[in-house]
Amino acid sequence: MKLQKLITNVQQWSIDRGLDKADSKKHLLKLYEEFGELASGLAKGNKEVVKDSIGDVVVVLIILAQQQDIRQISDLCIIFDNLSTNNLMPRASELIGLISLRVRRKTEETIEEYIVRLFSCLRTIAKRENLKFEDCLLQAWNEIKDRKGKLIDGVWVKEEDFKIKTRPAQEIDLSKINVGKINAANWPKLNNPFEEDKVNNPNHYKGKFGLEAIEVVRNFAGDLTAVQGFYWGNAIKYLLRFQAKNGLEDLKKARKNLDWLIEEMEEENAELG
Repeated sequence: MKLQKLITNVQQWSIDRGLDKADSKKHLLKLYEEFGELASGLAKGNKEVVKDSIGDVVVVLIILAQQQDIRQISDLCIIFDNLSTNNLMPRASELIGLISLRVRRKTEETIEEYIVRLFSCLRTIAKRENLKFEDCLLQAWNEIKDRKGKLIDGVWVKEEDFKIKTRPAQEIDLSKINVGKINAANWPKLNNPFEEDKVNNPNHYKGKFGLEAIEVVRNFAGDLTAVQGFYWGNAIKYLLRFQAKNGLEDLKKARKNLDWLIEEMEEENAELG
């Protein structure tokens, strides 16, 4: 499928779900999330995650452009041959920061130029990873095209994220049970209808009253740049889960991400004078 057709498909998908009219500030959270996944995939050398993340970031950008009344995205074939992957990611982060600034301030200056440049960064990263840019977007499209969900407080939430998944009831043939010898070893193993969903709702990201880590991040992300938001979000994640997962190791990870966040903000403050 050609690139322009894929873009048109995503735009129509967005319109059908009202995403093209959603709050751009809240939609930026999705951009930070997917860009963080891309950074993680590159850091770990995971080509599949890189491919998936590039496509997801492009989908988010297409919808963000709609929200900013940009209906036609042009000049998508530029490649930054002079930049290595290690230099492309900081450049992409800068562009996300500029996009965030324009969205937050609601200036008349269009963000189309920054979106096009960010597209070019992603296309170049795909080339460096021996991936086809169109294939990345096609994979993302195939994942979302039949996806259902709804806007909650301006944020698109997948249907599977707000539904409790249960398993069908399991019948037990009581005639085959020797009630005189029932113990843990011979009692039929039942499926737990409320078994932990380790992908969509892992227990270590859920508080005792049901509040999830992602809800905290969405409510308090503020106006951080992409890189700052990535470090801040990681720190929050590790702090919230450390008692239920990796203990001291998670606290050290949180501290490391906070150190990186502080360095970023100190550099930003120094540049501002």
